[in-house]
Amino acid sequence: MNKTLKFYIFYILIFIFIILVILLSEIGLRLLGYKPFVPYPKKPFEPVMHQIDPDTGIINKAGIYEYSTTPEGEKIKITILSDSSRSSENVDKVDLNKKIYFFGCSIGFGWAVDDKYVASNVIAKYTPYESVNLSVGGLGSYEALLLLKRAAKKWAYNNKPKAIIYQAATHHANRNVMDPLWVHIKDNMNKLINANGQPYIRLDSKGNIKEFRHKKRFIFPLREYSALMALLEEAYLNVKYGITFEEAREINLKVISEMNNVAKKFEIPFFVVFVYSTDIEYYQTAFSQLNIKSFDCNHQKYNSGDPNFKVPVDNHPNASVHEYYAKCIIKNLGLELLNTEDKQ
Repeated sequence: MNKTLKFYIFYILIFIFIILVILLSEIGLRLLGYKPFVPYPKKPFEPVMHQIDPDTGIINKAGIYEYSTTPEGEKIKITILSDSSRSSENVDKVDLNKKIYFFGCSIGFGWAVDDKYVASNVIAKYTPYESVNLSVGGLGSYEALLLLKRAAKKWAYNNKPKAIIYQAATHHANRNVMDPLWVHIKDNMNKLINANGQPYIRLDSKGNIKEFRHKKRFIFPLREYSALMALLEEAYLNVKYGITFEEAREINLKVISEMNNVAKKFEIPFFVVFVYSTDIEYYQTAFSQLNIKSFDCNHQKYNSGDPNFKVPVDNHPNASVHEYYAKCIIKNLGLELLNTEDKQ
């Protein structure tokens, strides 16, 4: 047998060995319950309501959107103003001190819920105040802080909102630090991720917030067909972004504290409203030491997964849950109630 033939046989055997190892690994992982990556489900009925933002990565896109979450369902109307807010109907007709500012994610925004049923607009309907809802679907508390600082540039000590409300959810802590699950969701928004990337944060050695940017990344091939490739990708993401739940909460607490500091600068009452939170006790204990006001507006049936309180197919809180949020906020803020005719 000549050397050339031996050479080819050697490398063919190595190739066969590698293939067998991969096949046996795949079979073993499947038997252990590991599965290929499942892409985040697309919603073909849903219009694109985001656009690129240099600071937060994405932001609400101005426009009037009418669509239904199901083929046979009733159409909903979502109105986003030029300042990217989903605000109440008469917001431009009142002074700044008659406005309440809202910050949060898709829950606070009222994703897949008609304008008239969103909690912030329900509050505007029944109180002397109009709402400026700067919540953005897909963002965490850090982006809310960035948007709060942006809005505050137009305020003054004698010209400021009545109150600032941050609608808190447990997963905001995960979004802030770009945990692996959130990376996968962001991958689906790649068309909306600009060169500047999506922000995520850590604390530096002095305990200050340090910002990084998540940009378009290498997607592992065959991950949707191979449990092995999916597992390798998870390992890679955990090395790159991995952080403990406790660290993520500490960072989130720092962000919320910074939001409170912005409000304190203008002497504006700041409230944290828990709407989708499982770790309230941790935050309330910390808030009591930081003199941050908070209250629990979790809708237990929605949070437990009851389909009667979800938007069909979409799964966000439906109109009845938003009504609950509104009543809870009105009660805890002690807002005066009006007859609806008084605001006509």
